[in-house]
Amino acid sequence: MKEQSTEDNQNGNVPVSLGNMEEEVVNNKSSSNKVNRRNQSLEGNISWLLRLFRSDFFDVSLAVAYLWQYPDPGVKDYLVNELFNMPFSKLNFYIPQLVHMCCLWHSPDGALERFLLFACSHHFSFACLVICFLESQLGKYADSSVSSYARWLKQAILLEPASFRAFLPSACSSGSQPRLPTLVPSSDQESPDPLPSSECLRHRKTSSAHVLPVPHSLGILAYSQECKATVQTHLRAQLAFINALVGIGIKLLNIKCRDTWQEHLYSELRSLNLSLPARPTRVSFPLALDDRGHQHHVVRIPPEEAVILDSKDRAPFLILVEVVECDDPLSSASEGPSELFEVPSRADEGPSSQTGPQLEHPSRLLKEPWNEKVDRIRCNSPYGQADGWDVRSMIVKSGDDLRQEVLAAQMILKFKHIWEEEHLALWLHPYRIVATGSNGGLIETIKNAISLHSIKKQMGSRSLNDYFEEKFGQQRTGPYLLAQQNFVESLAGYSLICYFLKVKDRHNGNILITHAGHVVHIDFGFFLGSSPRNLGFETASFKMSLDFVEVMGGVESDMYHYFRSLMLQGFIAARRHMDKVVLLAEIMQRGSNLPCFYGGEACIKALKDRFKVSLTEKQLIGQVNTMIEDSMSSFSTKLYDNYQYYKNGIL
Repeated sequence: MKEQSTEDNQNGNVPVSLGNMEEEVVNNKSSSNKVNRRNQSLEGNISWLLRLFRSDFFDVSLAVAYLWQYPDPGVKDYLVNELFNMPFSKLNFYIPQLVHMCCLWHSPDGALERFLLFACSHHFSFACLVICFLESQLGKYADSSVSSYARWLKQAILLEPASFRAFLPSACSSGSQPRLPTLVPSSDQESPDPLPSSECLRHRKTSSAHVLPVPHSLGILAYSQECKATVQTHLRAQLAFINALVGIGIKLLNIKCRDTWQEHLYSELRSLNLSLPARPTRVSFPLALDDRGHQHHVVRIPPEEAVILDSKDRAPFLILVEVVECDDPLSSASEGPSELFEVPSRADEGPSSQTGPQLEHPSRLLKEPWNEKVDRIRCNSPYGQADGWDVRSMIVKSGDDLRQEVLAAQMILKFKHIWEEEHLALWLHPYRIVATGSNGGLIETIKNAISLHSIKKQMGSRSLNDYFEEKFGQQRTGPYLLAQQNFVESLAGYSLICYFLKVKDRHNGNILITHAGHVVHIDFGFFLGSSPRNLGFETASFKMSLDFVEVMGGVESDMYHYFRSLMLQGFIAARRHMDKVVLLAEIMQRGSNLPCFYGGEACIKALKDRFKVSLTEKQLIGQVNTMIEDSMSSFSTKLYDNYQYYKNGIL
């Protein structure tokens, strides 16, 4: 028996006992049960996701959230399919997050990449915003491969439509031709495609085409190759126009004598006007790319209305732009050279020798009421009587990285949407910011508003409440009470913004009062933890000076109690929608070198913690009241105001 066993071992025939066989069967059954349970769990998750994605609650914010949170390729494909059915008016808001995700993944032949390329080839404003975002991010990613991909994606969007497909990266074999999705019209009666599994996705990647639905919002642009070419031509002209504006600020910095900057600015704008509007390709006002299909074509930039703003190291300037609204933004666009917008430098020649309008003092132009300004320009403009004529204004910055301010403005707009959805009286005035590169951009101006610094300078030793009485009439009169209510509702809104987003550098030059009494905060270069010189002067949750309390009528007044009530309501509503706000920062934090994210993921955790989701509503009331009282008595706020006064002369 022993010899037989030895022989079997030598021949490789090892006998297995019955006990070992039973143990192996049990182990196989256990593994099989685990796999079955895992598959059932996965099927349950997919079934739950499908019900959510097909529900009435599913919107763009949920699509972006699940696109970011679910790594499964099948889920990504399904969600990108859904993006095709969503209106551009909703998608435009999430352009930074969508493009940032695409660059971080930079996967060959990715579904999100195909969506972005398709959308850019069919929708001018979408393409323009995507290009500006990519331009601002070039060279700013820590990972060089991400920067290379961002540069490639920008070039792919700007390619001629005929060459568009050939430059798409592909997971196919080297000998096969890469393909864009095959586009078919979607139907309201048809249900969405079933959620593909990872295995299904791998099978689809080897197929010759992918079928994605075309949204109704694209209209005939979805099928017109001629319109695709028009978008490309219009986009190149638009970007050339924007670059010409930003380039003027760079030219001014090269002029040593600052006293001549205003005259040089006039000369540069007059040269730029030579190509407006008589040119093959029209350009639109960059900060009013209307999502409903309307565009505001630029016809003239009145040089005499331009103002160079105060800045120690930069040359920001404010311009007014005459525009004409047009229903069809691309109707007159045709092939035209972008060189039309290359403004010749006159830094060496000096100001133009041709006689122009008498330049007015910049302070007078800034103080003039907006309606009076528009009427005056209309009378002097050759286009003033055209249908749809209007005046827009913006600040052009060169040498400043505006990417952080773009994110802050986006998050503030999200808070505004949340409070409007909850039907709260909190008031915010988000303004548009477009970073056109890594060190420049365009900023929408706040019309009919004056800074607290200017008010204090104008009023001398008198208070902010004296200014309200002088402007709106005596207390308890109708105009004063309306302005006081506007002040309280906007002060509550911006106080919560400063708390949640941890906005700093709140000196009196960055806080405005509008002609209706609203408070508006500007300049969000320091938020989510960053502060000027990282000194951390401002420790209060928000700025609440005694002047503000006096305008409300004191701590015993009805308006002060109204303010506290609005603060609590706004806090509760924001907490209910916390994920929508945090998502914006969470996506942009990954792979970013923005100063507000120097703390890494700790910044996102701190942002979530400020929503106090663990507190009961009763505890939250105490939290809000403590925030208000501490902000009113904050010594650091007074210290920072004194610092700004002695260092920069800001009252």
